Amino acid sequence: RADLRRALPFSVAWFTSASMASWDKALVLRLAGAELSGLYAVAYRFASFVALPMDSLVMAVTPRLFRHGLGGNDQGLMRYALASTLGFGVLACAVVWLFAPALPWLLGNDFLPSADLVKGIALMIPFYGVRQLGAHVLVTHGRRASRIGLDLCALALMSALAIALIPSRGISGAIAMIVAAEAFLCVTTWAVAIPAIRAARARDEGGA
Repeated sequence: RADLRRALPFSVAWFTSASMASWDKALVLRLAGAELSGLYAVAYRFASFVALPMDSLVMAVTPRLFRHGLGGNDQGLMRYALASTLGFGVLACAVVWLFAPALPWLLGNDFLPSADLVKGIALMIPFYGVRQLGAHVLVTHGRRASRIGLDLCALALMSALAIALIPSRGISGAIAMIVAAEAFLCVTTWAVAIPAIRAARARDEGGA
């Protein structure tokens, strides 16, 4: 029972985070139809593929984040992790933007409209990477309930933006929806993560 109580918040946090990668496509399918939903999914997956090394970086640093959350002495960890994630996110955004015109050549002319969609979705990559790092900070620094709450707020915002933008603007509304949702989650996650980091640092200094 004790193990279940400890594991449940992690499981719920994983569920709400994974929902961010699925709910947007369900909304586009419902509000824009199967054809535009398919194009949106291709553009999103292409951007996600380029961002995979950034996900790996965040996962690799997570064990050290747990130690830091317990007050461990790990000078420079947050600074280096944040700079690396942001730098790679900007680079990945540029790569996706530059190689977007090659998408129809790779997948066929039916995906010609996806090239412009990929350019728009590329703007979410830096926000996505930085918020992923912030989300792991929340989990590893005892702020799991905060992460779950922020994910749920982002899902609600995504739904509201989809209803407001997609019927009138089509696929461009879908792009605005996902970029705005990631930007919101990035800012709010770090607004909670920064005090958690400072609290861990204070514990480390107090125990020194």
